[in-house]
Amino acid sequence: MRNFLKNSCLLIASAILSLAPLKVEAALLVASRASNTVLRYDEQTGTLIDAFIPAGSGGLDGPTSLALGPDGNLYVTSYYNSSVLRYDGHTGAFIDTFIPSGSGDLSSPESIAFGLDNNIYISGLDGNGIRRYNGQTGAFIDTVVGFDPLGGDELNSPSFRLC
Repeated sequence: MRNFLKNSCLLIASAILSLAPLKVEAALLVASRASNTVLRYDEQTGTLIDAFIPAGSGGLDGPTSLALGPDGNLYVTSYYNSSVLRYDGHTGAFIDTFIPSGSGDLSSPESIAFGLDNNIYISGLDGNGIRRYNGQTGAFIDTVVGFDPLGGDELNSPSFRLC
């Protein structure tokens, strides 16, 4: 009986410890177009930790913007090959090309964000405008903003922030 109680207490203690929240290290991810990497910095000290996504991983070429998706993955615009690449949000491992070049006229993407609707919004230098893509499949939905309402033919390399 004594061994049973001892083992039961250890089992309960193990179960309680496994339910304890893990300490999460604060990090700042930075798309570095010059080095073709996504760098990870300590949020508190500003110290470089590592290249979270190494140069060229998954074809990364000129990262300009990134967004953490509702699925926990990291979505990175790849400027020079005009695509959006998906990486594991915890490890930085390449998953796939989520939005290929040319989808919805995607060219030279510069800014990316997830909306409250869980869709992806992307602006780019070429094919000026802001385009919406399905946040689960990457399929093009529509161009949300395409022409300059103040009289120009198009927006010139728009940047945006979803509020």
